Amino acid sequence: MVQDMPTPEEYAELLLELEELRQERKDRQVAEALGKFNFFLHFTAFLTGCAYLVILGLLVPKAMPYVWIPIALWTAGVVYHFYWSFHPKSAAKRALKHLDKQKREEREGDQPDSDDDDGGDAPDPTPRD
Repeated sequence: MVQDMPTPEEYAELLLELEELRQERKDRQVAEALGKFNFFLHFTAFLTGCAYLVILGLLVPKAMPYVWIPIALWTAGVVYHFYWSFHPKSAAKRALKHLDKQKREEREGDQPDSDDDDGGDAPDPTPRD
């Protein structure tokens, strides 16, 4: 017996939904890469600025104690930027993973039970991340 095959319209709708999911994932990857790139730009400016401040402190010894204040504050900013650029479980990533999981469950929930045991099919054991 032939299982319920999707109509051409349903099939086209499924393909569109799949393409949208792929585009969302690609957009997320681009955003992550840009976040990391922006961190490295910030870090380069940090190193350059700190070198300038230290040279300033060496050339003007009376200014040396005041050089460490902006360096300390800027270091805190760079550490914070690093954390949000490379931390694997940011709030945005958790939310997007949750949305992906919901869409996957909706798609799997719409599929008919193929083994006729009045229960749902077993989830796919292969990871999709």
